Amino acid sequence: MSPLDKVFYNTLGYNLDFDIGVSPDFSVVFGGGYFNQQGRQNPDYYLVMVPAWLGLKSKNQFLPMAEVYWEADAALYYEKAYLVRSSAGAIENLDGGAILGAGFDVWWTPWLTSGLDARAHVLVEDGKVFPFMQFGLKLGIRG
Repeated sequence: MSPLDKVFYNTLGYNLDFDIGVSPDFSVVFGGGYFNQQGRQNPDYYLVMVPAWLGLKSKNQFLPMAEVYWEADAALYYEKAYLVRSSAGAIENLDGGAILGAGFDVWWTPWLTSGLDARAHVLVEDGKVFPFMQFGLKLGIRG
């Protein structure tokens, strides 16, 4: 989907999300993530991306223990490109963007939830758009 996957391999990423309900149908969400991607042409080249986001989530509970949702977030992306085997230093950058996501949650107990999540990240740098997709398995604690 994006120019990033032409240059970097896919990687396992990590997210930490917080969801604060303002009504049964809407929440304010915020969180952060971490991705460390290896270069395709040069295996010594890596890109670390650390997104942070704030947005709105709309949810629809369609069963007593399940809900579907979508979210729209504004995001900041910290990026660091570096070489592992040489001491050439690193290039660091901070860019803006957006995230659109959708998912499905199942509540196993009143405090334990799990689900599936898909997000489209849209990173904007120097007037160019760099989209990338994120698919995830979720495990959560409800308070």
